[in-house]
Amino acid sequence: MHVTKLHPANDNGLVPAGRYFARLAEGLQAANERAAAVVDAYEEQERALERRLQVKRRGTIPAARALSEHVAFGTR
Repeated sequence: MHVTKLHPANDNGLVPAGRYFARLAEGLQAANERAAAVVDAYEEQERALERRLQVKRRGTIPAARALSEHVAFGTR
């Protein structure tokens, strides 16, 4: 988390609360957007890995696939 110093707006050195909370909310919103982008990237990576796993589970030899399907249903 990055901390920034607020410049005083008054002669007494205090920052108005509204401006403080507005800047805080902007920072939180930006952090949430970055976190959401990271989560989206990880979810896409997970979907890609699932697709690869499904292809590997299917196998590459059609005859072997057909045989396993018949055995699974008890038709052989």
